Amino acid sequence: YEQVVFPLLLWYWDVEVLLSPADLTPLLAPCPSILAIRNPNPYFGAPDLDRTKFRRVKFRLQRYLTWLSARKADAVFFVSEFSKRVTNRYLGLPERKTSVIHHGIDPTLFDDPVQPEDENLVEILKSEPYILCVSTINEHKNCETLLRGYAKLPEQIRAEFRLVIAGRNSA
Repeated sequence: YEQVVFPLLLWYWDVEVLLSPADLTPLLAPCPSILAIRNPNPYFGAPDLDRTKFRRVKFRLQRYLTWLSARKADAVFFVSEFSKRVTNRYLGLPERKTSVIHHGIDPTLFDDPVQPEDENLVEILKSEPYILCVSTINEHKNCETLLRGYAKLPEQIRAEFRLVIAGRNSA
């Protein structure tokens, strides 16, 4: 559908520009397209060594289709400089074609916070100011850079704001 029917609909609707928000764009789109590459998972480490055969095939196919889409797109954006650097090693896009647009935050999503089960964490969250990172702990999430950056903060800031990483370790 995305590669055959959708381009026909784009032509029929006389679409001027297409935003493709999820790593792939129709290769036959009759209009300029902007591609968001938001999933750097297939570009990390040596996925061919430590994954099941299904995931190896899936990631190879995903890398190839994203590469084709990035070639087709008029502009490509990533969600972070880190993601851009890691992914673009494979894609090889010129700098002028790429940019970084960080995710926004919808404050209405945080009106009714969920209480964590860990009592120590609850005490920290209730009593102290903190810096919160909510994420699974995977290589592509780049928690290592977060920790290095936090360690470089002046002692006064680290004493005032504890770093809390809330997420499961998927390693």
